[in-house]
Amino acid sequence: SRWAFFYFAFFLVLSLFVLFNVLLAAMYSAYKSTVKEQYRVRVERFAMSLNLIYDSLRLSSECSGISGSVWREVFCAYCHDDSQWNRDRASILFHFASNGSALERENWHRLASLLVNPDVTIQWHATFTPSRRMRLAEEVLCYVVDALVLADLAVTALRTRALLQEHGDAWHNP
Repeated sequence: SRWAFFYFAFFLVLSLFVLFNVLLAAMYSAYKSTVKEQYRVRVERFAMSLNLIYDSLRLSSECSGISGSVWREVFCAYCHDDSQWNRDRASILFHFASNGSALERENWHRLASLLVNPDVTIQWHATFTPSRRMRLAEEVLCYVVDALVLADLAVTALRTRALLQEHGDAWHNP
């Protein structure tokens, strides 16, 4: 009868609407957890990178943290300009962020986070030529980042292989 058809059509449309909403909610939840995990990993890697840089800069200092001269060299290299104005800015930042003799790890994290913040603009100049030690540190950091990316790719490949071995038959024979 006609009413049975309308009832069935309404029931079918309503059921599909509910089903698609449940599916969308599940997909959003999975996406949200993936983004949270990616953000957590990014924050961990950023902290690890800052710790590696801090340790390498601390080794070039004779004190317990990063010395003022090393910080001035890093800041001037970051600004690509070894002018007196940038050396003065570096000294002022060092004075406010350090205990007077050395830049400790927590304050290094704050300053480095400030430098990589996209909302903070520092004028770049093309006249700066970095020292040999700074170029070597940059090359070493590039190799460290490349090695970490390669290790991440290897872990992803191993996880994919394990997943395929565990669930491969279910995908080939549904």
